This record gives sequence, structure tokens and C-alpha cells, in this order.
Amino acid sequence: MLQYLHPLTIIIILVINSLCFGSEFWTSQLDSNNPQQVIKLDVDNDGDIDIIERWWNGKRVRWFDENDDMRKTDQMGDIVNDSLQVDMDGDGIYDGDSDMTIDWSNNDKDGRADVQVIAINPNRTQKQLWGGSSHYMVFVDVDKDGVLGYIDWQKFELACWRYTGAGNFSPDYNGDSIFLKIHVPPYAVNDARLSWENPFAFYDTDDDGCTEMAIRLIDLAVQKDNIYEYKGEVGEAYVTYDIDNDSQRGNEFDFDMSLKFFGGKAADYMNAKNKYPALKVPQWVLPYFQHTNWRTIDELIYVPHEKCYDAVFAKGWGGCYFTFDEDDDDHRWERVEFYQPGDPYAFCRKFWDRANDCNSLSRHVQCDSLGDRGEWDLDNSGNGQFYIGSWDKKFHLFGAETGAWTVDANAQYWGGTPIGTPGNSSSKQATKAQEVVLYKDTDNNGFFDEISYDYDGDQKIDLIISLLDEKDKIELFDPAKLGWSGLNEKFRQITSQSWHDALMMYSALWKKGLCTPALDDLAIASSTWEKYHNAYWLKERIFRLLDARLKGDDQLRLRKAYFHGDTKSLCSLIDEL
Repeated sequence: MLQYLHPLTIIIILVINSLCFGSEFWTSQLDSNNPQQVIKLDVDNDGDIDIIERWWNGKRVRWFDENDDMRKTDQMGDIVNDSLQVDMDGDGIYDGDSDMTIDWSNNDKDGRADVQVIAINPNRTQKQLWGGSSHYMVFVDVDKDGVLGYIDWQKFELACWRYTGAGNFSPDYNGDSIFLKIHVPPYAVNDARLSWENPFAFYDTDDDGCTEMAIRLIDLAVQKDNIYEYKGEVGEAYVTYDIDNDSQRGNEFDFDMSLKFFGGKAADYMNAKNKYPALKVPQWVLPYFQHTNWRTIDELIYVPHEKCYDAVFAKGWGGCYFTFDEDDDDHRWERVEFYQPGDPYAFCRKFWDRANDCNSLSRHVQCDSLGDRGEWDLDNSGNGQFYIGSWDKKFHLFGAETGAWTVDANAQYWGGTPIGTPGNSSSKQATKAQEVVLYKDTDNNGFFDEISYDYDGDQKIDLIISLLDEKDKIELFDPAKLGWSGLNEKFRQITSQSWHDALMMYSALWKKGLCTPALDDLAIASSTWEKYHNAYWLKERIFRLLDARLKGDDQLRLRKAYFHGDTKSLCSLIDEL
């Protein structure tokens, strides 16, 4: 089979194929002056139609009836065990520059495709195989809902980014599903069974049809002579959670926090062979393709849907990043481009986060330009575990040496690309910090013990708090063991307690006649997320009001009680005002 052969060998076979069969197999027979023309061919001489070539929405297209059920009266092939070639650039040649091929395969024989493969060749103008029009993408219908990739048939565009709501994308990123994806054509891959995002998996953990968790496993290729050599190793792993479970109709996912693992020893997955016999086409189809390596395989190698979570938390990673969407304005399915260690006051933006001339936290343009919180465990000493800050009742990454939160108080900015602004996300990109909170672990015990606040983003620290005297034992919890449901329950418990504490402080302040309209508004909340958000800011604004009012020992008492989460002492102090 071709996928086991060296790329040079495949090229030789294709050249021989061309000499034997002639390029007429790749060349359209349609008359460019006759847009109504339809050509039907019986290739295997069994009396029925095998190929339909016709014009469709201004493009030459060619259908292959790979399961031999096409009728003479059919005008197009079907989307179950058939494939479609599209002459995208109008040069009359199929499987050439820019051209697209879509294959639908039904492997469980239920009459609906469960795997869809989309291959698009690079265009003539792009200088490298990666990017441009290049695509090799596979959708796997895990939940059997019949939804796969989305193609705009008017333009014949693979519309990966099309959405119809805040987070309701048209491709199958909802529920339980998988896609594999690489931005090069399949003929440039050393083994067509492998891919770059391998897989990108989605999880409906509570059976409501919406996605509560997504996982992205990356195979880092080595490029040699325009061939991308994938090793069958997970080189990076990402997981993201809808921690408050607020996805619903029109907002089928709304991710809140994400982990990224990288470096260290990559995990091998070459034995994870997923059989899809219907992928392999009949022999008579092959001469009609210039590039056949992906048309001869009957399996795909990727970590199965049910094992991806274990792969994320495998041992041996060298580093871990954590990002939390504090302003809750990013509904995207990705949440994969993380805040990175850098200057919280810089706002340069690059498409590739590897750009060394840009040191912003949000330097990747697919990040929120302002409003997220990033924490970085550069040696993965904490293995992705979390703890709850006593002062803010927020998830923090155990083992992180540093962290930063660039506050976007009113969710004014987002500016992520390339899909525009789903839902309530703003198209504006921030150019200046509003407020910055910095975190440090000064004694290297895995917990933040120095918190710095720049209240107005003027690059001057207004308050530094040391927690080195905190002697209480801090509980760790492991997402690898808790999973989405355990993390969701933990978040709800913490939010409930934080909301209770905030209302206690508000009530005490109320009796002193010190409440303001802004505090009054924060004291009303409904959803879990609103309580999470309002509780923090209600407590924080009460603290700042009191901190500006008190002096000497009373101010020290206030700071100690607040940053140790001692609500009872805080209320007592307010009573003494």
C-alpha cells in the first residue's frame, strides 16, 4: 500500500501511472462553453454509471460512485461512500493546483457517512506547501449525529470558521466528535494515516448536545525536502473546559479555562490504529488522481476519543501553561492560543506565537488581546494541578512560577482572528492596559505568595501583598482525576462560598451606610458565572474602599484578613468603623 512507501517511490509510481494511463484521466472532458453539459461514464463496463462529470455553481466537478449504487437518472453522486473532485482554479485539470477532493465513507453500514476527508492542494502563488489553500482534514462522527465538516457549496469553500451563534459552529465541533487536521496537502505527508492536530476532540459530558470540554493533541512534524514527517508522537497537549456549563442553544460551547502541556518526552501513539475500511477506494478510481497516497489507506492513526484525556495528563511533560478567560468574552472552540510569559503592558500581535520580536502576553492574534489570566509552570513541577487562592477564590496553577491577569473590566476588547467576533466578543483590540495583577512564587514551593496590583495600568504598582506568612495547608486538586464533572462541581462549590462571603461583607458595609450604586449592582447575580464574577469584584471593591480609608494597624488587619480569606474578621472590622 502506498502509505508505507517512501515519498520518492510514490512519485515514481505516479509518473508511471501517468505514462500508462495518460493525463486525460486528470483532465476534464467538459466543454467550457456548455455549462449545461453532463457526462456519465461506465468505467467498469457493468452497465451502470460510475462517474458523473458536470458543471456545478460555475465549477467543473467529478463524482466517483465508489459503492456502485449510482443510477442512470442521477445527476450527482451521493454523500455516502462516494467522492467528489472540484476543479477550483478552472484550468480543466482535477487534483491539481488549488483543487479540492471530498470523500464520504460509511464504515458501520448504517447508511450515513461516519468519516469525511477533505483534501485541498496548494495554489500556484503560495511559496510553501504549508498554509494558503492547503488542507488535509478528516471529520469522524463519534456521536453518530450525521454532522461532519461544513462546505459552502456556492463557493466550494471549507468553512471551518462558519458559525450561527455565539459559539455554534457549522462544522461538527459540538457534542462528541473528532477532527484531524494539517495545513498541507496529503501528498506532502510522509504517512497519510497521521496528521498534525491528531486529534482535535470534543466532549458532551452531560448529554445535552453541547460541548463541555475539548482536547487538542499535536504531532510535531519534521520537514524534509517538502515532506512533513510525522512521528506518531504527541508533542503537545491541550485541554479546555466549559467550567460553569453555560453552553446552550446558539452558544453550543463557551470555554473558560485551558491547560497546555509541552516539552519533555513525547508519548508514542503509533499503535492507535483506527480501522475505516471504506476509506480505501476501488482500484479503478486511482488513475483519476494525481496524488493517491490518501486514497489507498483503510485506517487512520490517532489517539481514540475515549483515551485523549489520559494522553493530556501523561507523565513526562516539560512545561505547563494555564489560561483563564476572566472576562468571559471568548466563545471559541479553540482556546488553544495561550497567554505566554511576557510583558503585560505590550500589545504587539503576531500570528505565530514563536515570533521573537513580540513579547506581549497576548502576542498570538488568536488570543484575547486583553482580559485573560495566564499562569506558567515552566518546568511542569505541578503536573497541571490546581489550588484555590484564599484571597480571590480563583483556580491557580500549582507549580507556576509567575502569572499575570490583564483586566478587561467591561469585556470591551477581544480582537481574536481569523473568524471575526462570534456572539458578544468585541472586534476591538486593546492597545493599553487597564489594570494588571501580577503573581509570583518567591519561595518556589508551588504557590503564589506575592500579589501585585497596578490599579490603573500606568505601570506603577499600587499594592504589593506578601503571603509568605500564610501557614494554612492549601488543598491541591488534580484535573486528571476529577475530569470535567469534578472540576465543574469544584467551581460551583467555590463560587457559592465566594458569593456567600461577598454578601456577608456587603451586608456589613450596608449597615454603615457606605454602599455605592456600583456595589449595589454587584450584589445581584443569577448564573454561576455572574456570581463568580460579581463575588470577586464586590469583595475587591469593598477592600479597596476600606484600604483607602484605614491607616496603621487597622489597615494591616484589613489586608491580613482579606488576603487570608477571613470573612468573619473582615465583617468584624467593618462593624468597628
